[in-house]
Amino acid sequence: MARLAYDKGYGLFEETELPDDWHAPAFERLNRLRIFATSSVAAAAAAAYNAAWQWGHYCKHDDPDDPKFHEGQVAYDHAEIDLLMRIRDDLAIPGSDIDDVAPFI
Repeated sequence: MARLAYDKGYGLFEETELPDDWHAPAFERLNRLRIFATSSVAAAAAAAYNAAWQWGHYCKHDDPDDPKFHEGQVAYDHAEIDLLMRIRDDLAIPGSDIDDVAPFI
C-alpha cells in the first residue's frame, strides 16, 4: 500500500489516480491481524494503514516535490516504525523497549 502511494507521487504508473480498491488487500490483512494481535499492535497497525491511505489519497500524481507527498511519507514511516517496535515488544525481543527507542527518521 505504501509502495502504491510512493509510485503515485513519483508518477511511476500512467493513471493519475489510484484504483478505487487500491487499499483493499491491506485492509483485509489489517482485519485478519485484529483477530490475533494484541490491542497495542492492532492499534499501531491501524495507524500505519491510515497513514498509508492518507499518503496515497492526498499526494499528487508525479509531483514528488509536493509537501503533502513528503508529509505523508514521514507520517507513514513513523507509524511503520511504531508498529514494528510494538511487534518486537510483544515478541519479547531484547532491546525492543518502545519507551527507550527514538525513531531514526
